[in-house]
Amino acid sequence: MFWAQGFFQPNGNMIWLNTDAVAPNPSVDLSGLMTGNSSTSTGQPLVQNRHFALRMRAREISEFGPGIPAGTCQHYAVNNTLYDNILRHPSWMPDLVSDQLAVVMVDIQQLQADGCAQIGNDLDVLITTGHPTLGNVSVFMTGPGGPYSFTEPAAVPGERFGTATPNFVVGDLDPYAYVVHLNVQVLLTTGDSVPTNGTDHIAFTKA
Repeated sequence: MFWAQGFFQPNGNMIWLNTDAVAPNPSVDLSGLMTGNSSTSTGQPLVQNRHFALRMRAREISEFGPGIPAGTCQHYAVNNTLYDNILRHPSWMPDLVSDQLAVVMVDIQQLQADGCAQIGNDLDVLITTGHPTLGNVSVFMTGPGGPYSFTEPAAVPGERFGTATPNFVVGDLDPYAYVVHLNVQVLLTTGDSVPTNGTDHIAFTKA
């Protein structure tokens, strides 16, 4: 294993595959995407997975023929797409981010005209999430008496978008500051690890 033809360092992996080489996916520019709308509403697609089979063949170092069959992975899916120019929590301290694994955006409708407005009896939380292998999506709120839960909009293939409905009486909240959080799971893996969940959040004060 220490011959000139190669140097073997065991790390627990049988093989590494450079998925960027077999399935390069361009970045998707989401400039102008409004929170609460579908991630495809600007005309940009939700890029789908690419599917492959992987065949392995083995041969001795001194040979140059095709080798012998050594196993086949019949199916694996690859998605290397990154999403650019996502404007997170646009109504309060907006943050423009790129190179995101998924679309993750949250906003509050009552703050869109004035980010410093106080919330009275209504709280409409807008979300936009998107990825072909979208996992769990959760909206919750922290603050006095919390955490508080919401009912997320119904899922459609690869997306959840629309208005998350409070599972509590907004008018009963104490007059303090609160933070609404969006947590999004993407079902990807490198084979050794999975990405951390995508997050976004926005704060408001209760009148």
